Amino acid sequence: MKLRHILLSLPMLMISGSAFSQILNQFTSAQTAEAWVTGRLRANTSLESNAAPGLGGFHLLNNSGTLRWLIRGNNTEAGSNSGFDFVINRRNDAGISIDLPFSIARATGDITMPGIVNMGGNSTVASNLRIKGTASGITNGGGISFYELDNTTRVGYIGDAASGNSDIYITADVGGVTLTPANGVVSIYGNTSNMLLYRNVGMAAPSMTTRSLGTKAVWFPSVTATQADYATGIEDGNIWNSVAVSGTIYGFKWYGGTTQVARLDGVGNFETINSFRVGPATGSERLAAKSNALSFNRDVNTGAIFSATGHAYQFNHTSSTTPGSDRLDLLVYNTAGTIVSANAFSVNGSGNIGMGVNPQAAYKLSVNGTVGARKVKVTQETWADYVFKAGYKMPTIAETEAFIQANKHLPGIPSEKEIIKDGIDVGEMNKLLLQKIEEQMLYIIEMNKEMKELKKEVKELKDKKD
Repeated sequence: MKLRHILLSLPMLMISGSAFSQILNQFTSAQTAEAWVTGRLRANTSLESNAAPGLGGFHLLNNSGTLRWLIRGNNTEAGSNSGFDFVINRRNDAGISIDLPFSIARATGDITMPGIVNMGGNSTVASNLRIKGTASGITNGGGISFYELDNTTRVGYIGDAASGNSDIYITADVGGVTLTPANGVVSIYGNTSNMLLYRNVGMAAPSMTTRSLGTKAVWFPSVTATQADYATGIEDGNIWNSVAVSGTIYGFKWYGGTTQVARLDGVGNFETINSFRVGPATGSERLAAKSNALSFNRDVNTGAIFSATGHAYQFNHTSSTTPGSDRLDLLVYNTAGTIVSANAFSVNGSGNIGMGVNPQAAYKLSVNGTVGARKVKVTQETWADYVFKAGYKMPTIAETEAFIQANKHLPGIPSEKEIIKDGIDVGEMNKLLLQKIEEQMLYIIEMNKEMKELKKEVKELKDKKD
């Protein structure tokens, strides 16, 4: 039943003001008439509006009779399914048009909503908002685009934008994309993997003033003319991490739970509270170090030998404010980890050295063992040539004999007891021995003179006898 049938079925309608008449039951020509009912108006078939674009339509009035909303067709038809678009027009308090908050283009089906669209409000949305795509599978496309006021310049896009995959894209055509969760957390929940993939736009080291193409993640924006970001990036096949500037107060920290276990500062100094290792996996020789020890092929914490095919060597530092007690020792271990020497080489805070023994205060070099050398050169400040100088007083043979009888060693030469206790000064001993040799030579020279005199006297006596 169309509108004309409904109107004709009403017993009396107010038409054109004061007179009462009926709307004719016909559908061949327009009748000039108005109808006002207090009840409901129902059509089992359709309600039709046969007005030109921009006119007629369905009007919604408030209870004072002022127009608030208008539903109608808009734009003149121009062929190719264009024109006569569907619009909903809103009015102000005076009933004057404000804008078109909703329209559907007949040619394309595009929906235009220039205002803000609120879905759900304070209630629960029972179903999802769906964006219908253009195809199925990886060839599908569809999404939401954001345009400037001119409805031509696109500024962003959300949707399935690329053929060949089923990825959802968030695209900013002008600026960037900012996520502002209230709790500051952005989560990635993948069924089989979780990762961030970056488009290859270039590689470069961190920079100041303007972020480099190599920057991939900025943890704390701080780029200025004199500072870089706290960031992560890539350059020439290397992953880099950066701090604002080069300095010891800037750097990178590693934590075990809430405990700082290591730190690398902004000038390259590395520190750890325990040990670090350099080398291949367990079973191969490695270098290990901690605060007071540096070892080769040995774990400085457990003492385990990394590779049983070789011995291990470890430097240990014993700290002390006393130079003689502060010491750096080289320890040697066999392939089973048993110590071979606890002080194969040691040097103390005074610069004294020990080999096989701790450094001794009285000696610059102490060796517990045999020293082999092709040549040893000992420098001396004095030598025994003073024996041949005038005024040197030599002990007599009788004096020497008496000293030997009393002391059981040569005069001026250390005794056995002194040697055992204090050792031998090689240079000084050689000088003393040479002194004795030179004294002996003077004795021999003197004895030779005496022998010549005796021979002369013997000859003279023989000549007189003959």
